[in-house]
Amino acid sequence: MVLRWMVALLLWARVEALQEQKFAMEPQDQTAVVGSRVTLPCRVINKSGLLQWTKDGFGLGNLTGYDRYSIVGSTEEGDYSLEIYPVVLDDDAIYSCQASAGPDGELPIRSRVANLSVLVPPEPPSIIQGSHLLTTEDREIELECISIAGKPPAEITWVDGVGNLLRDDIEYLTELQPDQKTYTARSILKLTARKEHHNTTFTCQ
Repeated sequence: MVLRWMVALLLWARVEALQEQKFAMEPQDQTAVVGSRVTLPCRVINKSGLLQWTKDGFGLGNLTGYDRYSIVGSTEEGDYSLEIYPVVLDDDAIYSCQASAGPDGELPIRSRVANLSVLVPPEPPSIIQGSHLLTTEDREIELECISIAGKPPAEITWVDGVGNLLRDDIEYLTELQPDQKTYTARSILKLTARKEHHNTTFTCQ
């Protein structure tokens, strides 16, 4: 009898689990004033793909051409936070941090979106009728105060010559500027000229 020994050769394949890319920190909504410095956080664990930021859905790549943008923090620790300085109105946008698929099949990841709202101080208010107004008694007059290029629009108040805050007969209007981000604010004070108004100063602020 021929004994045949069958030997099963078991090959053990060691499968190494892919290190999943994931966020340890994601950007959040922030508010910044024009000219200030702002940092949008992004920290990635087990980063294996290429990382970039997006602005309003447009990829910023390696930030070439974006002189005011820079990656800060320690990339060795997975910190890819985006710093913007100085902040300008054009930075008012939606941002996200993303890493592409890794070389060994690691899945791409995208952070939550963060809204950066840029505040713009308005121009000082001014009365369009000028510093002096000549009128007659019992005549209805309007004083219009305007402040432009604010985000949010300027809040305008009126005071009389002795510092009293005026609240009545005031119309407040706002108008979006052509840049679709800043506003013109108008405040119209309506009054009937009386003898006691002679040489009275009205101030908008």
